[in-house]
Amino acid sequence: MRHRIVSGTFGIGNADPELLNNKGEINKEFADDAIAVYFSKEEGFDFQIEKDSISVGIEPAYQYDKLKIIHINKDKTKSFIQRGRAWGPYGTGIAKITREYGFYKRKSKFTEFVDKWHPVLFGG
Repeated sequence: MRHRIVSGTFGIGNADPELLNNKGEINKEFADDAIAVYFSKEEGFDFQIEKDSISVGIEPAYQYDKLKIIHINKDKTKSFIQRGRAWGPYGTGIAKITREYGFYKRKSKFTEFVDKWHPVLFGG
């Protein structure tokens, strides 16, 4: 979640809405595994839960911060991993690369993670 520097009613920072809003309740085992596999250096992450998807990751709050988002969609082929870096002040100007599950020809850490958690999060 992006943080802002606030003084009274005036806030300095990225005016764009946050990418991960931390609203809802996330599966504890899924969260622990996501930290172990992807976010051990950060020791945590933000998340966003929607009707047909769950996203976990780190979004940039300052210039040169990294972006890393794992998005698991109910339609597994629309799941993706997104990596990038903020080049502008306050986490703006994010240059990112998105790789969808369907693009992978071979097994990878990402596809194995999605294959493991998709049935738990969305059933069947």
